[in-house]
Formats: sequence, structure tokens, C-alpha cells
Amino acid sequence: MSDTNRITIGRATLRLPDDHTLREIYLAHPSYDFVHWNIISSLVAENGLSNIGLIDVGANVGDSIAHFRRRHLGRIIAIEPDEVFRGFCQENCNQFNDVSVLQSLVCPQEYQGAVSFEKIVQTGRTVLGDGEVYRGSYISVSQLLKRIPGPLVFKTDTDGFDAEILCELVNCIEQGDGRVKVISFEGPTEEQMNSGSFGQFLDPIKRLQAFGYRVLILSNLGFPVAFPGRDFGQVDWHLNRLHIESKYGRASCHYFDFVAIAPDLKCTTCNFDCCDIFDDVYAE
Repeated sequence: MSDTNRITIGRATLRLPDDHTLREIYLAHPSYDFVHWNIISSLVAENGLSNIGLIDVGANVGDSIAHFRRRHLGRIIAIEPDEVFRGFCQENCNQFNDVSVLQSLVCPQEYQGAVSFEKIVQTGRTVLGDGEVYRGSYISVSQLLKRIPGPLVFKTDTDGFDAEILCELVNCIEQGDGRVKVISFEGPTEEQMNSGSFGQFLDPIKRLQAFGYRVLILSNLGFPVAFPGRDFGQVDWHLNRLHIESKYGRASCHYFDFVAIAPDLKCTTCNFDCCDIFDDVYAE
């Protein structure tokens, strides 16, 4: 095992598997992840949420945790189903306080026993109804929410299963759990955009907006694309535009990342004129 594949995030140094390419991505695209988390941190600061915690679904090697810890000290629960990634995540998180790392697969109860998990070079992919059934430990979103008190940032990145996770999270919110202040989720994968199979994301996004959440769209490299707020028509338009561009090989980015902001939060940060969203980007 090589000891040279490392990245620096804030004051933390994270060790990566030999074939992990996050170091190369950071060197080629300094805005990757940093801008995304700077926006979230600015939202948190603007609203004085000093004790906010994090649920990190698809924690991988702990890079999102390191970004969160650049500015926040709240409790963190990290969930990673792959044994190798979970091991790196645990090792990397030993330098932080109050982090629990679980080896489990986040999945709504109705799908447990019907999904597969595939590890690929950089990440893992959860797939419904395809491949060998995942035989490890499962945990639902509602079970996760019971494990951590107070206001939360909820992040999910599962390379294709995020719509199902988002649906369960929206159910919990609609049933009265108002602690989720910021939701960070990966939108349809490049494969889903190319095929046009991204419709499962539309319903939970529309429900979030109807409940008062405002939506911010970012490119996969972290650059702001649009701030539709509660306008579902804009979200639908941008996703369909990306689908057409992807289909003909003219897409400006591989996929969208989304940030959803709770109705009781101020979000002047999303005008991008009151904070430096490029502060503290990766440099070596």
C-alpha cells in the first residue's frame, strides 16, 4: 500500500487508496468540493447555526467530513458500505472529534434486500433491482435521523441512488422533522442524464420546493449554475437542457449537484455577493 496518495483539506491530511483519483481531480479542478462546501458553510454562518451536525451518506474516504470540519464542530455520522473505503474513512476521521463511522448501506426499508452495491475505482454504486443483492448491514434515513440531535446538514452521494434516499428524507420532513436545514445531494448521474432516466429526481425536488425549501444548482465542479429557489419549472428546464446536451455530447458538465435550503433559513449567500466562495481552495 503506497503512502503517497494524500490530499490536504483545511488542516486535515487524508490518505487515499492507491488507485483513488481525488488528488488528481483536486489538482486539475481546485474548485471541486471546496466551493460547494464554502457555500454550505456560508449558509450555516449566515444563520448562526454554530452547533449544526452532519449526516454523510456515501462517506467514501471522509473528504466531505474534512470539508465540514474546516468550519464546523458539530456531531457527524458517516455511512459507507464498502469495507475498504470505510477503513480509510475511519483512519482519516481519527483526527477529528465526534465522528461516528458506520459500515452500512443507506436504503429505504421497502428496498432493503432488493438492491446491489458495486465498488468501482473511485466510489461505490447502489443499484435497485440489478446485480447481486447486497448482503451487508442496511440503515434507513429515518433510523439515521434518530441517531443525531439538533439542526443538520444532510449529504447524500451514492452515484445513482440519491433520488430514493431523497424521497425518504422528504417523507421525514413532511412528517414533522424540521431539523434538516441544508440538503446536499448529487443529481442524476451522467449515465442517467444520457439515457433520460432522471425523472425519479423530479418528484422529491418538487415536494421539497412545495414545502418551502429553496434549490441551488451547481455544476459537478462546484460552479453555480442557477438558483431556482422554489421555481420547479426552472429545475425541470435545467435538467432537461443537460439531458439534451449530454445526449449530443455538448454538456458543459457531467452532472448537477444540488443544495436545498430550509424555509426558515436566510440565504443571501446564494446571491454570491456577500462571501468569497473561492476562499481556501485546494492548493499544494
